[in-house]
Amino acid sequence: MIKGKRSKDTMHDLSSMFEENRARLFSYLMRMCGTYELAWDIMQETYTRYLERYRERENSPALLYKIAYHAFVDHTRRQAREVVFEEEHAVHEIDLEHTLMVREGYQSVLRALGQLGQDDRNLISLVIGGDVSYRQIADMMGMSEANVKVRVHRIRIRLREILKGEKP
Repeated sequence: MIKGKRSKDTMHDLSSMFEENRARLFSYLMRMCGTYELAWDIMQETYTRYLERYRERENSPALLYKIAYHAFVDHTRRQAREVVFEEEHAVHEIDLEHTLMVREGYQSVLRALGQLGQDDRNLISLVIGGDVSYRQIADMMGMSEANVKVRVHRIRIRLREILKGEKP
């Protein structure tokens, strides 16, 4: 009986953590993927992996982001095997039905993010999301906290240059 209660509490805690992080995780995945449908699919895959492998661990938003990143990488690798990726079809295209929801400025940022390498895009997306500390990002990416800060600074400069180049 106590075990059933613990399991019920665990599911409630997981549900609460998922709900608290849903919007920010989805926003992170939108920045990584560029499309609503793909971000949604990867978010579902992230939750599934978390439940299957980490249900009994302490709830960790940082782990949730790490799983999301790896789910995105797995998807990218599968896509690369299935279809040759052409640069002119960048990942930042957004379906027509969602264009109304996304402002032009956000689209510009997505395009700029699409011009970054995958590691830089992941790093800046984690920082922008604000849910994960520099220390946690450093641990996730296997680098020092100082290195994370330096790279983020350089990425921000690069994004500014890209965005300035887009303005008429």
